[in-house]
Amino acid sequence: MNDRLRAFSGQIIAIGVALLLGAIIILMVGESPVRVLMTLLRGAFGDQEKIAGTLLQTTPILICGVAACIGLRGGMFNVGIEGQLFLVGLAAAWGGFSFSLPAGIHTPAALALAIAAG
Repeated sequence: MNDRLRAFSGQIIAIGVALLLGAIIILMVGESPVRVLMTLLRGAFGDQEKIAGTLLQTTPILICGVAACIGLRGGMFNVGIEGQLFLVGLAAAWGGFSFSLPAGIHTPAALALAIAAG
């Protein structure tokens, strides 16, 4: 339990230092750190549409993080996860738009292209 508490406190300290450094930079520019933080939070979580946009843009990065965790658990370090994500998306989009297949075959074919690219 002591190791978990130590790891958690390290993360809290890192977040605090990042916020402090950010506040110093914002003050150097001549703005209020509180106002900037509130604007940032309102822009990301202001209403349902903004929350949906935030989730839409962060989901691919979260998926890359999960993929990195799985690889690291297996003892492998992969530096190209985000590139693989973009290549897979490109392959699926290309396969989806380039071929005119029946509805039951079209999606599995695009997924097969994505798997082959990844």
